[in-house]
Amino acid sequence: MRPAPRFVLLGSLLVSLPLAACKDFPAPPVESLTQVYDCEQPEPCGIFSAPSGDPGRAPPTDYDAAQRCVLEGLAAGEAMLIHYNDGCEGMCYGSALLTRSDGSVLVQPYAETFEGGIDFDGIRVEFSDWEQSEACELVDTSFFEACLASFDEACLRESNWLMDCGPVGEPSCGA
Repeated sequence: MRPAPRFVLLGSLLVSLPLAACKDFPAPPVESLTQVYDCEQPEPCGIFSAPSGDPGRAPPTDYDAAQRCVLEGLAAGEAMLIHYNDGCEGMCYGSALLTRSDGSVLVQPYAETFEGGIDFDGIRVEFSDWEQSEACELVDTSFFEACLASFDEACLRESNWLMDCGPVGEPSCGA
C-alpha cells in the first residue's frame, strides 16, 4: 500500500482541530457605511437640479416637478434621500442628502465617473469619503413652507436648507 501524500495528512490534521480554538480570534469588523446611497430611505423625487447660473439661460421662474417634490418633503419633515445636482457641464457634480426624521442631514458629495462608481439616477458617480462630507441640521420647516407659497430662487440652493454643519463622525443611516 502506498503512503498517503503529506498534504492529505496535514489537511486531515487541520480539519480535526477543535473549532473551539477559533474563539480566541476576534470576529472581522462589520463593514461600516461608505455612502448614504446605501441607506434604505425613499428617494421619491428624482434629481433636484440647482440653477445653472449660465448667463445664456433664462433664470428659473418656477419650480420643476422634482424641485417641488423635494421642497414638499422638506416642509413635511420627511426622511428621504435627495439627489442634489449642481450641474453637468463636462462632468456632473452634486451630493446625496440623507434627511432623517430627527431633522438631521448627512450630506455626501459626488462626482461623475466614467469607470466604476454606482448608478445614481442615471449618472455614474463616485461618492466622496466621509472626511469631505458633513452632518447638518435642516433649517426650520417654515423656510420650506414659504418656498412653496411663493417661488424664490434662494430655495433652490442646498446651502440655504442647512445649518450647524460639521464633521460626520461615525456615519449611520440614523433615525
